[in-house]
Amino acid sequence: MKNKNFFGEIDNIILKEYDSEYPKKYQEEVALLRSKLPDRQCAFHHIGSTAVPNILSKPIIDIAVELERFPLKQDEIEALENLGYRYWNSNPNENHHFFFKNLPRTHHLHVRPTGAEKLARELRFRDRLLKDDKLKRQYEELKKSLAENYATDRETYTEMKSEFINSVLQMDDAPNLKSG
Repeated sequence: MKNKNFFGEIDNIILKEYDSEYPKKYQEEVALLRSKLPDRQCAFHHIGSTAVPNILSKPIIDIAVELERFPLKQDEIEALENLGYRYWNSNPNENHHFFFKNLPRTHHLHVRPTGAEKLARELRFRDRLLKDDKLKRQYEELKKSLAENYATDRETYTEMKSEFINSVLQMDDAPNLKSG
């Protein structure tokens, strides 16, 4: 399979066992981010698989930032870059600033406007995994299979998880049917 990663092998998808230090690493990074965005009204969320104990994941802390006043200003982008984040300035999604830190990646930073539907979906999916061990195991099996088949193709790996995620979220959206 041709390597589609811009950064080569160092950026391949490799799943690891859950690390109990993930929550601490998240909190430490949020403290750094707050120091670079001191004048911002924002909320931080730990998303992605590192936010879910005891599931295989890419060892990348995913942090979502909700901004009341979106987008980030250029000086704020530069402040985050000074923390070691690389900014995806050609992202076609105007409601999502994306950054990553280090190679291999250690952190993803997703900056969105307050109330963004994508973030609401990510939080609902995370919360479903936290509550349902069977669902967590199903998701983990899918991720293992995808990591084996698309280790060098982050885009396809992510796209292929979408069907599962959407089906889980549709279960939440279905009206509650009560007998009686």
